[in-house]
Amino acid sequence: MKCSRCQMNKPDSDFQNDKGETKKSCRKCQEHSKRTYAQDPERSILRATKSQKNRRDAICAYKRDQIRKHPERYLHHSARTRARRRGIPFDLSVNDIRIPENCPVLGVPLTINDGNCGPNSPSLDRIVPDLGYVRGNVVVISHKANTIKSNATLDELRLVLRFLEGHAKNS
Repeated sequence: MKCSRCQMNKPDSDFQNDKGETKKSCRKCQEHSKRTYAQDPERSILRATKSQKNRRDAICAYKRDQIRKHPERYLHHSARTRARRRGIPFDLSVNDIRIPENCPVLGVPLTINDGNCGPNSPSLDRIVPDLGYVRGNVVVISHKANTIKSNATLDELRLVLRFLEGHAKNS
């Protein structure tokens, strides 16, 4: 493998950290980073922040490209983050998420937008919100459909439907 820091080709065993995880940089570069950070943590953090700011456009372009190429990964990652933040169950893998061509609720084609979420963007919906993001309790629908049903109960949705049907007859 080639080290992302020193750019030298080294055996695969040199890319494992203390926990046995495979890293992009070799063990020697990892140890150097630890020493540098230990000597002056503030300087290390400042350099990393500055580097990120300088490459912000490239990082954003890369993220947009990855979302376009692998929308299932993006939905998975976003759902996992929300589940952790809200303390709700999560046991999905990326393979559990299938994006249909059309929204099963509204029938509109699902499209991946650049940057912002649009009404036809795919959205991961929890069928029974209290169960969390678990297999069998999620479906991919359009963002618009998910927004419509976001906090409403079935009875509330029926009331809205009755209201709209009553107004449509009077128009």
